[in-house]
Amino acid sequence: MKIKVEVDLTDFYSEEEESLSMSEEIKSYVAYQVKCQVLTDFREKINKDFNEKLVEAIEKEKEAQINGIIKEIILTEKVRKRYHSDELITTAEYVKDELKRTVLNQNEINHHVNSEKSKLEKDIKKQVKNISAELKDRYDFLFASQIVTKLSENGMLNKDVAKLLLDSKIKE
Repeated sequence: MKIKVEVDLTDFYSEEEESLSMSEEIKSYVAYQVKCQVLTDFREKINKDFNEKLVEAIEKEKEAQINGIIKEIILTEKVRKRYHSDELITTAEYVKDELKRTVLNQNEINHHVNSEKSKLEKDIKKQVKNISAELKDRYDFLFASQIVTKLSENGMLNKDVAKLLLDSKIKE
């Protein structure tokens, strides 16, 4: 299947009316479109670069301004020394006092905790030692009583001797 299209441009363009030919008009139009596109791309790139530099400069200035304001507040603003006190001190002094108070208290608490921890560890070790000694003694007694019982059952010991050995160990 073939379709043949014929376009008559005489209705749109007449070479007699214009001084430029059709090919020159097309070249002119293409040149105009290229110039417009290049100009648009150039504007976008310049605007993007300019905006980035502007934002960067504003961020730096903002940071410097905020630091300056904070420094001024810390050095000059007054606050109450304690919530129940009417005495006013600078923010810097307040921060210094609070750090000393909390750090020193924390160090004292840590020292106390470590001291109590070492006492607790000593007590635990002592109790473990006592319990292990008691268990060892019980095991030794059980083992010895089994030996004496077996010897007695096999007739290797006099009945009175086995009874004496077992009774004396129980009394201990």
